[in-house]
Amino acid sequence: MADRTRRRSVCTRREFLTTAAGAAAALAGLATPRGARGAAPAVSRGTQDVVMGIGTDVVTMDTRVMMSVPAESQILHVEEPLVFASNDGKQLNILAGAWEPSTTPPGWRVRLRPGIKFDNGEPFTAQSVKVTVESITAEENRSWVAGEPRTLLSSIKEVKVEDDWTVFLRTEPFFRALPINTYVRAMLPPKLAAAKGKEFGVTPSGTGHYRFVEYRPKSHLHLEAKPDYHGFWDGPAKNGSLTFRFLPENATRVAALEAGEVHLIDNLPPDVASRIRGNPNLEVLTSFTNRIMGMYFHGGRPPFTNLKARLAVTYAIDREAIVSKIMGGMTEVVNQPFPPGTLGVGGEKFAPYPYDPKKAKQYFAEAGLTNGAKIKLGGPVGRYTNDRQVVTAVAGMLADVGFDPQLEQLEWGSFWAKATPGYYDLFYVGWTTRGYDPVDFKAVYAGWSEDNAGATHFVEHNKRVVELYELANRTTSQQEAERHYKELAHLLWDNVPQAFLFYEPNIFGVSKKLKGYVPRRDTYIFLWNAFLNR
Repeated sequence: MADRTRRRSVCTRREFLTTAAGAAAALAGLATPRGARGAAPAVSRGTQDVVMGIGTDVVTMDTRVMMSVPAESQILHVEEPLVFASNDGKQLNILAGAWEPSTTPPGWRVRLRPGIKFDNGEPFTAQSVKVTVESITAEENRSWVAGEPRTLLSSIKEVKVEDDWTVFLRTEPFFRALPINTYVRAMLPPKLAAAKGKEFGVTPSGTGHYRFVEYRPKSHLHLEAKPDYHGFWDGPAKNGSLTFRFLPENATRVAALEAGEVHLIDNLPPDVASRIRGNPNLEVLTSFTNRIMGMYFHGGRPPFTNLKARLAVTYAIDREAIVSKIMGGMTEVVNQPFPPGTLGVGGEKFAPYPYDPKKAKQYFAEAGLTNGAKIKLGGPVGRYTNDRQVVTAVAGMLADVGFDPQLEQLEWGSFWAKATPGYYDLFYVGWTTRGYDPVDFKAVYAGWSEDNAGATHFVEHNKRVVELYELANRTTSQQEAERHYKELAHLLWDNVPQAFLFYEPNIFGVSKKLKGYVPRRDTYIFLWNAFLNR
């Protein structure tokens, strides 16, 4: 994806508070006419084609390469993982039939579902698991496999095929959370994957509800439903085909919904919700989410190697104002480092970090910073609800206490390609849990990949963070794991590896013609049960 930099002027918190209402009203009254400048090109569709306007381009149909929930959501319509989670976090065996833990030797024996085929005719077998896992962990693929998948599967030391439907994943030592770490990694047809290598995502083949038809960058992804799907989920898709249109700008997504060009959109701006509810043809769907939004620090270099510099940022941000002004009061401020109900934290609420610019300036000075301290601040556009507005507001609040944020906001693919290697000093991102287990956050709290653990975020206590993760995952006891994760939660909260903000609201604008879609808490979007009632 082309890297089109967008630099924004930074407004102060006072300017933000006085203009937010006006900006919201302007957006609420904005509707781009069909065919107007900035509108996405129309995509032809059949009578049973469900069309979604989504803020994030999938970029590639390969979960080894692309790592964002919207992108993975699109991919998992075509390809399937061994396991996934129900909406309440319970493990669902999709291509796996059962997981059997072993301590001698350490690892997991996975029984697979027989009789499943990929679109290209190859059977799904233990060899598929072996090829998929080894392609992710192979040293020679390090240049193109994303750091998160490598980290998640780094505990696997050997993949042993025992028979066509049984595979043993040997780990050193035993790794309790390995099933959770495979939740999103789609299984690959061995021969095709070997032949295509890193180009597999261009024309993929999977075992899911849909066949891949067409992908056009910055335009759309088109999929065709398979009438003969007979996998884990309940029968074939209830629609004939599915199109995702990539519309990163809020106004363009909303306009496409109002014009009837799409049947649903994600990240509906809260200030537009009342207008959508007032439209007799549309409705608003919302749900609680597990996604914690925050400003993540690069703790491997100054100034954020210093806890006081991180605290300066933390106290400078008026979370309540962001929630009320930008999120329309449709969410709440985060009060723990993991989502409610996660192993080790349950419903515990931690002492909040209030908005306190005086204290922020004190920590700013104690960190040895001087007025005008430059920091590289990054954020995505179209990935999260009102992400552009949130990051712009935070930039103004940081400027109020002495920082000079060098603000850059990009479409998701370009932004993430710069954020993960550590380009930004501070960046805006959200993280969720599928299995209600802190292991889902290991990549962000202990390093993005196994070869740079701790280099992306804070470093003072990273050794203990890694140790607690290891202790929690070497045991077969959930109670022991919970004890370690409780200590981890308090360590993280006290040392602010991110400036915790709020839980992202899950808000969809939906045509009343569309039936059967239910938002998920983990924010994954699955549309095979959605259909049009014409």
